[in-house]
Amino acid sequence: MKIITRGVIPGERIHRATCYNCKSELEFQECEGKVTHDQRDGDLITVVCPVCNVTVTADLHSNRNQR
Repeated sequence: MKIITRGVIPGERIHRATCYNCKSELEFQECEGKVTHDQRDGDLITVVCPVCNVTVTADLHSNRNQR
């Protein structure tokens, strides 16, 4: 078998977000956050900021948040 383009397992996708409270920039794997599917507002991923314990939310499908 030949792999033409290697993909990424969904739980290993990398996301980035900035905490609105302490301004820490966070990078995390999808498996570290909680995914919320919302038909109206779009799918979100949330994590807790390790600095100030505030919930940080990022757009799950935004290319800006993924690497």
